[in-house]
Order: sequence, then structure tokens, then C-alpha cells
Amino acid sequence: MDYYLIRCLLNNSENFCIWYANEKDGLLCDNDRKILSFSSIDSAMLYLSQKDLHLYDNSDVTTYDFDKLKMWINNDDTLVNSEEFLNAWNLFTDIAYTVGAKFEGDKKNKSISLIYDKLFFGSNMFNVDEDKENKLVNLIYNELVNSNDNQALIDENALSTIEKFIDNENYVNLWDIKQIVALKNIMKNGLDIFIKNIGYYN
Repeated sequence: MDYYLIRCLLNNSENFCIWYANEKDGLLCDNDRKILSFSSIDSAMLYLSQKDLHLYDNSDVTTYDFDKLKMWINNDDTLVNSEEFLNAWNLFTDIAYTVGAKFEGDKKNKSISLIYDKLFFGSNMFNVDEDKENKLVNLIYNELVNSNDNQALIDENALSTIEKFIDNENYVNLWDIKQIVALKNIMKNGLDIFIKNIGYYN
């Protein structure tokens, strides 16, 4: 089993948790199934030493900015950072497994799977003019919310065509309102599970 430190930013403070890679990935927790978190790297390292556990890579500390994620969930921002949200989604899956919770993102649902796939492919974009992509996303979004029918959705074929329009050599994501709302709900559910189940070792 390989262990890694992760850095979580929440409520204007930072805490460190210990994520492990195994057949089923998860996070170290206490006897009450509360996720262990530490106020510093030194505290986390001391705990690992006391348990005779060792990090796979001391220099590899991934940061999850949950304050930034919470702001995105709670405001009208429609821009999707595929890589950050994909990383958060995967972590929430591991957290839910660790504490025995049900995460919305793990549901076997076609629409949820599509959202996950869009994040996955979107996180692998290279040499894409992000400013151009974001402007186009906002343009389409504003057209939708200002239309007579706020529930209007872009036709699947038209959306696929526009996604390929910006750069034929790259995968570019565009999101309709329904998908953005669903993604916000999934991220909120995952964040709520984390907040409810985090414990403080010191």
C-alpha cells in the first residue's frame, strides 16, 4: 500500500490528510471512521512514523482548494476547470468509500457518467486557447439564460460540432446549464461528505 500526503484548504485554513493507493483507494481514518487530518506536514509525518508507515514520495503533495470549490458551487460561475473538478470528484469517491457514505458522483447514471467523461477528456487538453473557449462557453450560457425558455438545452449534435470547432486537434468541452447544475450538486455532495467526516488528530 502506497501513502501520499494531500493538502486540503478549507475555511481559510490548511490541513493535511493521508491518502493511500490500494485495490480500493482511500484515506486514513481513526477508529470512529473520521478522516485523520493534521495541521502541518510535520504532524502528519510524526503520526506516520509512530505507525511505522512511510510515504511513497515525500515531495508529492497534491492540494485540494475546497474554499475555491465552495465559492464556485455557491455563485453563478459557469466556467469548469476540468482537471481540478476531476481530481476533487475522484477524491470524493475515495472519501465516500473510506467513511461508508453514498456519493452522488458514484451513481450508475448515464447523465452522471457523461459529466465525468467530459471532465476526464477536458483535463487532457493541450495547446487550447482557454480564453477563446471560456468566451464561447459564456456566450452560449448567456444566450440560454436570456431566452424565453430557461430550460432550453443545446442540441446534442450542435454541441458536439461546437466542441470540435475551436481546434480540431484538441478536445474542447462545452457545458449546458443542466450539466453545470448537476456538476455543482455533485461537488457540493462530495464536499459535504468530507466536511461531515473529517477529524482532527492534533
